[in-house]
Amino acid sequence: MALADITIGKRMGDDMIEAVRPGEYDEVYTKGRLAFYLKGKIKGEYLLTAAADTGEDDLKKLFDDLDSQDPRQILRRLDPDDYYPVYGDDSTFVEDAPTKGKFYVRLERGDSHVMWGNYKTEIRGTEFLRSERALYGASAVYRSDGTTSFGERRTEVTAYAAQPDTLPAREEFLGTGGSAYFLKRQDIVEGSETVTIETRDPVTGRVTSRRVLAYGEDYSFDYMQGVLLLTEPVTSMTGTDGPVRSSALGGGKQYVVVHYEFEPVASDVDGYVYGGRVQHWITDNVRVGVTGMDDSTEAADQQAYGADIVLRRTDETYLAAEVAKSKGRGFNYSTSTDGGLSLGTDGETFDPGADEGLAWSVERKVNLQDLGSPLQGRLGAYYEEKERGFSTLHNYVAADQRMWGADAELAVSPSITLGLGYDDFSADDGRVKRDGIGTVS
Repeated sequence: MALADITIGKRMGDDMIEAVRPGEYDEVYTKGRLAFYLKGKIKGEYLLTAAADTGEDDLKKLFDDLDSQDPRQILRRLDPDDYYPVYGDDSTFVEDAPTKGKFYVRLERGDSHVMWGNYKTEIRGTEFLRSERALYGASAVYRSDGTTSFGERRTEVTAYAAQPDTLPAREEFLGTGGSAYFLKRQDIVEGSETVTIETRDPVTGRVTSRRVLAYGEDYSFDYMQGVLLLTEPVTSMTGTDGPVRSSALGGGKQYVVVHYEFEPVASDVDGYVYGGRVQHWITDNVRVGVTGMDDSTEAADQQAYGADIVLRRTDETYLAAEVAKSKGRGFNYSTSTDGGLSLGTDGETFDPGADEGLAWSVERKVNLQDLGSPLQGRLGAYYEEKERGFSTLHNYVAADQRMWGADAELAVSPSITLGLGYDDFSADDGRVKRDGIGTVS
């Protein structure tokens, strides 16, 4: 589908109007608009989706600023379920070429693609350098056809580059037992949010589980007001069925973590952001990965890169290690214990003299049966260290910190299970937390 609209006109009237507003009322004017949309297969193997819309403008300016972004996106943020528009039939709206700019193109082959338009970065497989930003620019994803015996893609490559007109924000809410959470920002970019439920160790703060929520199924979002509504409430603790509890409920702390993009009101965003990740399974049991990103926007000037490796025998027996380094401030994040009524930074105040740091971690899990042991049970241990100044989209470290721990669950008889666990956290600013537990059930 395509359209071309050209208007040629001549204005007649007051001869003095040009003296009042010169250039706006030319005697003869020409305006136009060009737009198209196409979608189809190429050689039966590639799927091409493309669209462009110059918008109406003077003919001589029609192709200027093709990479510019349209600031009038607020008109697309009206949820039909909230504002009751009347279509006259049972129509539904699908945006097959999402873009803030004047054109969109996406070429797909299987699960791989290259594109220009609106997209959401999905840097996974790394704990330190995860990225979930909604951007407008170029993106490429490659997933090999070959898979491991465990079902993963043998090779995965993700790359992105953009000149953003929005800024990222990250807010953490300790579960309140309710469903409503109020974000610090308003006028949030629609669809830019990533909402997760994280369970963290109450002593070290280490994330032990993470679940990504789905829009419309697990939550709804008021983008204009910055309000998150969960379909099911989240409590502050997970609870435990063990015989020993360190608090009224026990278990791990539950947080609602929201990443999103917002449009700054007082200033424009100028700069570039790009990054990517490559990971490859050398064998079915060895995976290596490399991640890097660079953000040179005015609000943040940061570079971060890292590498990781996984050695596994089964899904429950593996050794994982990761190292990452960052330079630059990055973006701040906020925390709240009352659903967003009050927000803070959890004491991690940015220190201009500490804008570079290193982080590394090692984790080991073992299922004894995978090693041929006659005993049934699981063993685990981890160590993590972050230097002062280490900063990413997910955290900022104001003082050198170390955390480590170990746990074991052994079936010493058909009716008796022995459990042991210890977690230790310490930081150079004087913070120390230690917790040990032993159970027999």
